Amino acid sequence: MSDHLMQTTLGLLFVLGLLFALLWLLKRMGLVNQKRRGGFYKVLATSALGPREKIVLIEVGDTWLVLGMTSSSINTLHSMPAGSIALNSAQNHAVDFAKMLERIKTGKIKST
Repeated sequence: MSDHLMQTTLGLLFVLGLLFALLWLLKRMGLVNQKRRGGFYKVLATSALGPREKIVLIEVGDTWLVLGMTSSSINTLHSMPAGSIALNSAQNHAVDFAKMLERIKTGKIKST
């Protein structure tokens, strides 16, 4: 009787482990809709600079923020009114992001 109970318990733990591993994998691949805390921001584009560094364009209210993110900090690099540039979601976000940063550097978009 105890062998049957032990086998059932181990089987259940194995199945639960597989479910958690699958959920983690789906989240990691971006296939699961993750709710944002509060939902007050929207990620418009990201660009990886290295394994733990990236630049992110987010929209908060009527402002776009360009953030530099590392494993230990988040810094605001630039802010601008929402809609300052046209983002085409059909294109590669990294290309759009690079074009936007080039416009900022050349002064075609004014900082707020």
